[in-house]
Amino acid sequence: MSVAHIREALTDPIIALYPDFTKAVGGVLDQIDAHSARVNDLLVANNRYQEEAREARAEVRRVFGGPTLMQTRMIVKAALSGETDKSGDPKYNHCLRVEEHAHDIIREWRLPGLHHDIRTVALTHDLIEDSDLDSMDLSNLGYHKNVVRAVVLLTHDEGTDYHDYIDRLCASGDYLAIVGKMADNRDNTDPKRYVGLDEDFAAYLNKRYAGVREKLETALKDLLKR
Repeated sequence: MSVAHIREALTDPIIALYPDFTKAVGGVLDQIDAHSARVNDLLVANNRYQEEAREARAEVRRVFGGPTLMQTRMIVKAALSGETDKSGDPKYNHCLRVEEHAHDIIREWRLPGLHHDIRTVALTHDLIEDSDLDSMDLSNLGYHKNVVRAVVLLTHDEGTDYHDYIDRLCASGDYLAIVGKMADNRDNTDPKRYVGLDEDFAAYLNKRYAGVREKLETALKDLLKR
């Protein structure tokens, strides 16, 4: 029975013969109405807060493309914990160096914009390939859809020939992915990373990355002309 129905019942002539009872019940009903109004105000305020919070998160994603670079470094470090490259160096260190290379490329090429997104892609470029995270996880972490798309494009399926993968990446016309791969390629071809590697494996890497830098730079030049 609702409060309104109870109030209506209190007007019954027989119940009206007990004024103390009707007064007491009326007081309880007044308190219920007051609490109901307060709860309603709180619900309205909560809905307004939730909407403002959604708008704030959307604005952060719009301006910064998702988490800050510091937060992204922490995410990458956690996701790649225990993962190492062929020389035994933590893969997290590779991602940090790729971010540094991306920063250099931004300056050298005087790239026009999306600098935060470029560095984010550089940091996260191996997450889908080398960790348990997938594209949905990256979206849920707050990364902009353009960042997620670039990381997906940068993910190399071992069943795909490496040069075919590079050709597809260049043909995609994806600014973030192409610059991200340029930065990745710089670190992958750094002679310091070859120290201590088996000679046959080093030769394999030289063949794998031959001509890649030129293809990526040509693709970027074409993009910047548009």
